[in-house]
This record gives sequence, C-alpha cells and structure tokens, in this order.
Amino acid sequence: MESPIDARLVMLEHERVYQFLLGLNLEYDEVCDRVLGKEPFLDLDEAFMLVRGEESRREFMEKKMRIPA
Repeated sequence: MESPIDARLVMLEHERVYQFLLGLNLEYDEVCDRVLGKEPFLDLDEAFMLVRGEESRREFMEKKMRIPA
C-alpha cells in the first residue's frame, strides 16, 4: 500500500502532466485525450514523448505533402 508521501508524489506528478497539457496549443487536443486516457496514468516524461512524437509525425507529413510527385 502507498504511504501518504508516495500518494502525494503521484498527485504532484499528475498535476505536472495536467499543467503541461494545458499549455499546449489547441491543435494538440487529440494527443491530450490520448495522454489522459492512458492506463496507468503517464508521467510527465511519457506525456512529453507522446506529444513530441505527434509533432514529429505532423512535421513529416507536412514535408511529404510539399514534395512534388
């Protein structure tokens, strides 16, 4: 069973994730939903990696669409 200190640390980590997601542009709403829907709840590093992966995917798709076929 978690001690009160452990529970508080988990709550702080969740708060950090929420604050990070609140700071994102609206275009990342879909990835925010994915982060919030994960079980177990993601820590800040995992949430950042998921958002960064989405950003990389979007950049790749933009470049791909600009290249004439």
